[in-house]
Amino acid sequence: RNLIEMHSRVLGFSLRSDTKAADEWETTNGGRYFCAGVNAGIAGHRADLAFIDDPIGSDEDARSQGFRDKQWRWYIDDFLPRLRPGGTVIIIANRRHEDDLCGRLLATEAADWRHIKIPLVIDTANQAAADTLHRSVGERLWPEWFTERTVTDAR
Repeated sequence: RNLIEMHSRVLGFSLRSDTKAADEWETTNGGRYFCAGVNAGIAGHRADLAFIDDPIGSDEDARSQGFRDKQWRWYIDDFLPRLRPGGTVIIIANRRHEDDLCGRLLATEAADWRHIKIPLVIDTANQAAADTLHRSVGERLWPEWFTERTVTDAR
């Protein structure tokens, strides 16, 4: 929302003055943004482009078969039907369990997804060769944030 306000002249559109809530707004060229949490009600909303950002928030949820099953049902029964024909889904996730939402999608629909894995630290030459960010062995993701200590604690 803030980026659209800052760059509206370059973009050629701006925010509509009557819709500026943080979780739902529209642009002057007909674009619309709506935000809701995983397992939240999204009925009545359609999407050409839909993002799911970190669908599992805790290790406790990740270990819960019931939580993972509930999240899968939400994805299948509530989320997917909101996607317009030809729409795109982007999932950004810190993988916490092999049977999480991403794990289930990769197990059942791998050919339909482009999977980009960005490890916290590049440990091998093979990882370095495949790294989307072109990091070298030993380099951390966002080193100003993920210090040596946070990396050690995470492992």
